[in-house]
Amino acid sequence: MEYPGVLSLRVTNRPKFLTYHQVEEKVFILAEKLLHLLGQNEIYQFQYVAIPRGGVFILGMLAYILNIPASLIKQNLDQSMPVLVLDDCSLSGYRFAQFRQTLTDGQKIVFAPLFSHPNLRTAILSQERDVIACLSAENLKDLAPEIYPTETAYHAWRQRWETRSESRLYWIGLPEVVVFPWNEPDQPVWNPETQQVEDNWRFTSPDRCLKNWGRLGLPPRSEKKVSVRVPDGVAYTVHQGDITLCNLEDETMYGLAGPSADIWRGLAAYGDLTAARDYVLELYEVDAERLTADIESLVQTLLEKGLLEPVNDPTPT
Repeated sequence: MEYPGVLSLRVTNRPKFLTYHQVEEKVFILAEKLLHLLGQNEIYQFQYVAIPRGGVFILGMLAYILNIPASLIKQNLDQSMPVLVLDDCSLSGYRFAQFRQTLTDGQKIVFAPLFSHPNLRTAILSQERDVIACLSAENLKDLAPEIYPTETAYHAWRQRWETRSESRLYWIGLPEVVVFPWNEPDQPVWNPETQQVEDNWRFTSPDRCLKNWGRLGLPPRSEKKVSVRVPDGVAYTVHQGDITLCNLEDETMYGLAGPSADIWRGLAAYGDLTAARDYVLELYEVDAERLTADIESLVQTLLEKGLLEPVNDPTPT
């Protein structure tokens, strides 16, 4: 895949993990900026809306911090009132562009993603006359100049994405990866073999990110006894059901298909060999003892390659 390539990921694109508490701290910063921009009285003249799904978390926190009345948190917007739009992060402005189409021309808008790149915010302000302010709690760094260090390579990369994108993008860059407890934002890549835009590597273990857990497609299991987990520093992709794992430290890659891929899903989601076995048994008509042996063999291989790690003191989670 063109971007970013395993080496570039390992060197420049380590995720920025945030806990719920750290997110709250960032929302306090955003609240301060909004209060300074709008004033104590003016914040109650806006209606508040979130870009789903990550923005819903930010809106809830902000509403408590600023004591926004529930009556101002809207699903059906009042076209006569200005609107403040929240999101957890904005990378290209694609989702904001979609949301913008639902608003009336002339309706005042403030867009406040918790994280974004300054160039994106500048682009939105220059292209959308109804957006009166665009601000974030923290800036994202653009990694494209590091991955494409020459001006020729950088501009060629931008031109390729401009021709590939069928959707409205205010800005094209490669923002650093920021991971919330509920969301690792999508960062599509170009696959030259399929000539299609596809999902990028995932950097966050499923037990640290609800979105990545949900993407595995397994039924929820409230009682878990964790004995293994996907380590930090292991990226993975899912393509047509197959799994590719990459240890970013030594660039070890390992492909899984069919039942092996489903075993990995069970291990990544549940962290427990027995739970993974029970999940796979629901998918295939196989002997339970043989499947247990296969799971133990796969786990040993992945442990040796650093693609799984043991949890030495298993406790229910």
